[in-house]
Amino acid sequence: MKSRIFFPLVISLFLFDLPGTFAQESPVITRSKDKVVIEGKVYYIHVVRKGETLYSISRVYNVPQMDILIENPSAHTGLQVDQVLKIPYVPESERPVTADSGEYILHRVEQGQTLFSLSQFYQVKIDEIVALNPGVDEVLRIGDNIRIPRKSITPQRAGFPQEDDRFHHHKVEKGETLYSLSQRYNVPMRDIRRANRALIWGLKAGEFIRIPKTPGFFDEEDDRAPYYLADTIPGAKPPADTPDYYELLPEAACREFNYFAQGRPYNVALFIPLFLESNFPREDTEPLPPGQRSARPATPQILPASLPYIEFYEGARLAVDSLKKTGLSVNLFVYDSNRNVDKVRQILNSREFREIDLIVGPFFPEEVAVVSEYALQRMIPLVTPVTTRRDFISANPYLYQVTPSVSAEIENASLFASGFPGNNFVIVFRDEIEERQNAQRMKNYLFRHFTMKNELNQVVLKEIIYNDSLVINLEQAMSRTDENFVIVMSKNQAYISDMVNRLNILSTQFPLTVIGMYDWQRYVNLDVEYFHNLRLHYSAPFHIDYKRLEVKQFLSTFRKIYKAEPGDYGFLGFDIFYYFLSAMKSFGTDFRTCLPYLQVNLTLSDFLFIKISEFGGFENHGLSIIRYNKDFSVERVNGPVDQRKIARQNSNQ
Repeated sequence: MKSRIFFPLVISLFLFDLPGTFAQESPVITRSKDKVVIEGKVYYIHVVRKGETLYSISRVYNVPQMDILIENPSAHTGLQVDQVLKIPYVPESERPVTADSGEYILHRVEQGQTLFSLSQFYQVKIDEIVALNPGVDEVLRIGDNIRIPRKSITPQRAGFPQEDDRFHHHKVEKGETLYSLSQRYNVPMRDIRRANRALIWGLKAGEFIRIPKTPGFFDEEDDRAPYYLADTIPGAKPPADTPDYYELLPEAACREFNYFAQGRPYNVALFIPLFLESNFPREDTEPLPPGQRSARPATPQILPASLPYIEFYEGARLAVDSLKKTGLSVNLFVYDSNRNVDKVRQILNSREFREIDLIVGPFFPEEVAVVSEYALQRMIPLVTPVTTRRDFISANPYLYQVTPSVSAEIENASLFASGFPGNNFVIVFRDEIEERQNAQRMKNYLFRHFTMKNELNQVVLKEIIYNDSLVINLEQAMSRTDENFVIVMSKNQAYISDMVNRLNILSTQFPLTVIGMYDWQRYVNLDVEYFHNLRLHYSAPFHIDYKRLEVKQFLSTFRKIYKAEPGDYGFLGFDIFYYFLSAMKSFGTDFRTCLPYLQVNLTLSDFLFIKISEFGGFENHGLSIIRYNKDFSVERVNGPVDQRKIARQNSNQ
């Protein structure tokens, strides 16, 4: 008989030291000179002395308490005399530098970036980067500081030529925008952006830019070439004295755009896998033998795989038709990508595609990679409906990811959970890499939110590894007096089914609330009654509230025109097109710095696009918390942060 292996219950209590907590005088702490390299990362080695606290040590080394705790799990329950701590080390040479010092700038590595992608982004050779970063590997670590040669990024000002047949050379004045310049010189904003690729950073007062004298003069060769500002090449970081280049424009500047003055329709491309050739095959040209009937059905059968995308297109058409009634003129080009990368490339290289103002889709990662590269080169806004990979938006400032990543989902759930300090938090996960990462994300976000609220001293957080003795371990971790928030950051259907069953039993003995994930509501083998018993909460990017007026109106129109019920993709197609076409009508094609002022009513969610990094694009953080109540009702208990409030706060800073 095989013996059963019991894993121990893993419980950690997290308490942060706060300044002023103790009245006694703190000892003088000396920064250690000893360093070690562990898994390629450098640490100070600090030995705890009597009277030292986590707060006092963090001040001496200038490292956040949270970072010390993450590196030293044994410190979670408090410090002990002679305890050895690993303190993350950041050398002086790797501190951020200004744009005017040295021959390099410092780039902080984001998720998905490699030496190759950085060399392409900054237009420098990989060998030049390696020469400035001895020991650097092709696989970079997130958070690493990489030196990029400045001599290749910021050439000396050569000045503009006195005469130029193709360009006006305009010195940007304070308050000027792309729209005001396009009106003044009577050229499209798109041509100004193409002539000044570094306008990715926005206009800067005092800088010279090139204004084309002839609208639409770019030929095919010009359209692929880089265009420079006076002192900057594409992708270069702006000078240190440049204002925050992701700062929102004042609302008045955003509102000055007049769509009806531009005199042309917008061209919008939709990449969507309709699989038309499979759904509607060509008719046979050969005649059938006498007496033999065609095996082809009289009515074409639609592939089940095509139905969601057909609904998406139908929802998109309703949005376009709705906005056309308000005066918006749109040319919608629909391309059946057929989930074929070669076909997508062929479409991108077609002449008609060169005049596209907005791209929606594709839906599959391998296609997104190709279209994103094209959109970045030509500075065309790209909207990805369902991909959740952050590596696509890490290096494309023109990409908008509608479906949030798992990290954003967990962060929103942690923000909700942090509203209940003083209760008992229990994180349960399987001993697998992805679930450990999700659990760690949740802990880090909780720490951050509780720190901001000055409530860390009230936090009790426990971890349990899923195993055969799970129920016993859960009982030991539960509180009979405080509410127990059991957090399960997993998408494994079999595991979730078992967890929900076990937690449902425990809910009869303990006050219990479960925080799960958005995918759970899709699992057909889970008993929905258990969700209500457990008061399940999850972070959702999309939620259909059939009581809302916008939902009722959309359903009525969809049923009337298509004689069918829309699925989730139908709602999503409508929301995406209605939102982004409204943005283009209100602010023009360069709407990035004005989106928080956009006020539209959508059906699935309130979009809230947040820039994820210095060089990256935008991710939708318009998530809501959905709750299953014991009375068998399902409701949205909170929604995304009001965008207009954010806009006002940023514009007043």
